[in-house]
Amino acid sequence: MATDWGEQKPQLTRRLLGRVFSYFLPYWSQALVVLACIAAGAALGLVPALVTKGLLIPGFTVRVRARAPDPFSEGT
Repeated sequence: MATDWGEQKPQLTRRLLGRVFSYFLPYWSQALVVLACIAAGAALGLVPALVTKGLLIPGFTVRVRARAPDPFSEGT
């Protein structure tokens, strides 16, 4: 049966945190692999945006500069 704590919240102490993290201590190498996979996934998630930017921005700015007059030029 579940305990309803109501308004009472458990005290978060240094001892309690040490106890919780001690449960994960035997798995530190697996945790490093998981963190490396998360970092690799985040980095690979940026690749499509960077490739798209590299393909579109140079071509787009050349066409825009060739066709559109400079609105800030004073010589017109």
